[in-house]
Amino acid sequence: MTQEPLSASQAELTPEQPSAPVAQCTDMPYTLDTAPWLILLAAGQGTRLAAAAGCPKQFLTVDSVPLFWLSVRTCSRVARLGGVVFVFPKDTFESSRDLVRELDRLEPCGLNMAFAVGGARRQDSVASGLAVVPQSARFVLVHDAARPFFSPGLVNALLDRLEAGAQAVIPGLAVTDTIKVVNKAGLVCATPDRSTLRAVQTPQGFSRRALAEAHRTLNTPENTVTDDASLMEEAGHEVLVIDGEAGNIKITNPEDLQLLKKKAETGAEDGSSCTKQAAPDQTVPGQAVSGQAGENGSPAAPDNPDTTGCLVPCTGFGYDVHRYGGDRPLVLAGVPIPCDFQVRAHSDGDVLLHALMDALLGLFGQGDIGMLFPDNDPRYDGADSAQLLAEVLQRMRQARVRLTHADVTVVAQKPRLSPHKKAMQESLCRLLGLGPEHVNVKATTEEGLGFTGDLSGIKAYATVCGLKSETI
Repeated sequence: MTQEPLSASQAELTPEQPSAPVAQCTDMPYTLDTAPWLILLAAGQGTRLAAAAGCPKQFLTVDSVPLFWLSVRTCSRVARLGGVVFVFPKDTFESSRDLVRELDRLEPCGLNMAFAVGGARRQDSVASGLAVVPQSARFVLVHDAARPFFSPGLVNALLDRLEAGAQAVIPGLAVTDTIKVVNKAGLVCATPDRSTLRAVQTPQGFSRRALAEAHRTLNTPENTVTDDASLMEEAGHEVLVIDGEAGNIKITNPEDLQLLKKKAETGAEDGSSCTKQAAPDQTVPGQAVSGQAGENGSPAAPDNPDTTGCLVPCTGFGYDVHRYGGDRPLVLAGVPIPCDFQVRAHSDGDVLLHALMDALLGLFGQGDIGMLFPDNDPRYDGADSAQLLAEVLQRMRQARVRLTHADVTVVAQKPRLSPHKKAMQESLCRLLGLGPEHVNVKATTEEGLGFTGDLSGIKAYATVCGLKSETI
């Protein structure tokens, strides 16, 4: 196992504080101390693509940031994640670490961060990353930076199964082609039943303790594996396969550069949108993908946005209400609220995020969430409102609007929400990519009046401000 030299800064062995507040609530399945971490593998050489691109694929510039940062953007949409361990090549470790810090300064992701030096093999890089994951973390996700288009929904699905008791959970797709097993001469030896085959992806989720033990006992020079699920299998653990995502492809060959360019120009369609409130005309079509690197082969820093054009102030207002007496646990701003009240809703019933989405849609004249996410569409049955918010924010950016401020109010006679306001504010800061001075959360009652007063339901208001770029 290759780890960072002991002479390196002690900060690399201790998770750095997040650049923006991280939501935490003692009534969640785990606290911030025990929250899951993701190990982001960005230490490969990518020889098949590096020759064509001029640098390792994880450092290709996409949407003005390195490819690996796209995965961080997706992680920032998962409220349950506690942090990310970046695993970089030894020869560019210092410059890569500095690049992450600069990216996070320009585009705060709201996650704790740690760094590790990659090893000769993929599994060695994972072991190096595991060494700096907090010992208190219950779960760990392992993800390849070359798969930038996974969604927050996939991460949440993995965490759901881990919380339900699984020791190892991986995403996979059913194989649609007939598969042949051939010998060295190219002759067919067998044709396996494709109904039993799955093409697996990352991120892969594990019990941190179980994965660390598997690496300790099975990660030997003689035992080379292609993913961590293989080590868990060898250790005797059951590995659960859940549905993967067709868009969660791996950037491997030179022709994949065109796919990156298309994604950068049109925007991701799989939910992996970002927290960045970029200047409206930051992305320049035709220059979205680049193989350029900085001096001495180090990754290039993101381009400074071109803010030409007229910035017009805009305001949006949103309102939503949910009735009590349903089967959805009360969640506000993505924060579970422990209480005896449950709401009736088609999605997860997060009345605060619903009001906020309506307000954001008002910024650029796109109607309301009922038009975008109809309550008679089975795709949104039980949907995570944080993921729906990510899509609204993506549309907002495509409309050349930059969010600057959000003010929200929740109205409920019960439960008492004051103890949860701070966690709600921190969650919104993270979801919106804004600092606490630009996100205000209020909670009030109606003094026993109206439908909230008689405990029939809960409602929320939201007002947002932004700047729209218009050509002059």
